[in-house]
Amino acid sequence: MNKLVMNFLVTKGFVEAAEKFRKESGTEPDIDLATTTDRMAVKKAVQSGNVEDAIEKVNDLNPGMLDAQATQNR
Repeated sequence: MNKLVMNFLVTKGFVEAAEKFRKESGTEPDIDLATTTDRMAVKKAVQSGNVEDAIEKVNDLNPGMLDAQATQNR
């Protein structure tokens, strides 16, 4: 159940709550909480239709990731 709560907090972008929950419950998140805010910015850019901004943010987080994905899909 703790893993489910942690997943909810992380996917919704509640970084501070996730960090507090981690300390209180000992449940580790599946991703680095430090990157959650950046990931939420990418999600917001995509949802608002600003694809170029989203691509730029993804490239800032993980350079080459989109290029690697495009190569694998060929």
